[in-house]
Amino acid sequence: MILILYVLKILGLAIATEALTEIGTSSDIIAPWQKRWRLWTYPPNIPPPENPTISQKFKIFVNSLWSCGYCFSVWVAGFFAFFGVYPSDIPAWMYVPWWIINWMLIHRLSNFTHILFELVKRGRVRTYDVILRISESESDESESDLVIEGEDESRAKYANAPDDIQA
Repeated sequence: MILILYVLKILGLAIATEALTEIGTSSDIIAPWQKRWRLWTYPPNIPPPENPTISQKFKIFVNSLWSCGYCFSVWVAGFFAFFGVYPSDIPAWMYVPWWIINWMLIHRLSNFTHILFELVKRGRVRTYDVILRISESESDESESDLVIEGEDESRAKYANAPDDIQA
């Protein structure tokens, strides 16, 4: 009975982690704050500093969290694991290993939950191999094309910027 409750709590925390990750990284509600933070972190027409201060490093860290769902998921899972599931009968020295194990378990399960939700939403998950190919006919100064090839190579797309890539 205790194992069943533990599994249900971990699954619930994984689903909550996935939900907060989606809200934090790709919702339209958070997008204006993400844009403001990005402009605050990387002001236009100002080169990045050679020796960033601690506050600049923090701004870069938060910006990278908002830009990466996998990274955001790690920190949300760590928060949930810290306040989440501990058995009542373990000694105090086992709390840190238990927390780390739960942290990684919740994080990985939230990634699997994301894949499951993508399967339900799209019908299947598409994964791509991104290969950088430099065209031999172009000069060295020109930009190269990113070639995204899926299962069907006849449907390969060409993109000139990473923003154009959508998996």
